[in-house]
Amino acid sequence: MTRLAEWTMLSHGWRRFLLMLVLGALAATSIPPLFILPVLFVTFPFWVWALDGAERRPGLGRIFGPAFGIGFAFGWGYFTVAFHWLGAAFFLEGGLFLALMPFAILALAAMIALFWGLASALAHLCWSHGAWRIVTLAVFLSAAEYARGTFFSGFPFDLLGYALTANVEMMQLSSVIGVYGLTLIAALLALTPALIWPADGRGMVARLVPFFLAIGIIAAQVGYGSIRLRDTTITERTDLSVRLVQPIITEHSNWAAANPPDIITRLLEVSGDMTGKDLVIWPESVFPFFMSTYPEGLARIARA
Repeated sequence: MTRLAEWTMLSHGWRRFLLMLVLGALAATSIPPLFILPVLFVTFPFWVWALDGAERRPGLGRIFGPAFGIGFAFGWGYFTVAFHWLGAAFFLEGGLFLALMPFAILALAAMIALFWGLASALAHLCWSHGAWRIVTLAVFLSAAEYARGTFFSGFPFDLLGYALTANVEMMQLSSVIGVYGLTLIAALLALTPALIWPADGRGMVARLVPFFLAIGIIAAQVGYGSIRLRDTTITERTDLSVRLVQPIITEHSNWAAANPPDIITRLLEVSGDMTGKDLVIWPESVFPFFMSTYPEGLARIARA
């Protein structure tokens, strides 16, 4: 493994870019729907080793240089796989736009990967030896995720923190630190194996301590969630009358018709008599049009 770490440090050009691209794609399997958490410990250390060997350049090259390319390539691979679910939209309209699917996903993934590239570059400006470089990269990466989801893209999907929400117990920590806190922890944990190799004269026990600490943090997260769920009292409401409506309209048929009167009529029919109902729930994206363009429909719903 030491040789692999050293090879990564010495790699450059298209080989390094391709390596980061593939590793980023593999890292995306750690989030839904697969939740293969161990893959984080295998893929993310290569990012650290690549930055260990990344050369520094003068001027803007200090930021938009090799370090930026390393993070961008890793992020591009990650988001290309993570955004696979967007492809479902291209199967509508009889697959008319299906040929555009790979280009759209690749373009969006590349745009979001710019944030990871910038995080990588800024981390490299503060680079040092030892554990501090792990903390530096994790902090800049989680900050980039917060920035792209909150201030800039408005597209906070497939965050790295999702990897730590594989079950209900693991999700509980988000009630304390939020999903961006989980993202910071996930990044820190994923990067810790980079401290094992190369040895640099350290004993195996000293090199393994950070990794086992990371495993302990995950165990503590599950333990906290279990205790929180055990001590939480769930109050059942019996004073509410709720109706959940499923009109059984396929997404393709719904968008193909795009006929406001017919769609609203169908929804009102299957909803039945709503007298006395406190809440009636219709499906997400049930209207393939803006309700503001069909005020009569709003009036019909209000009268129901």
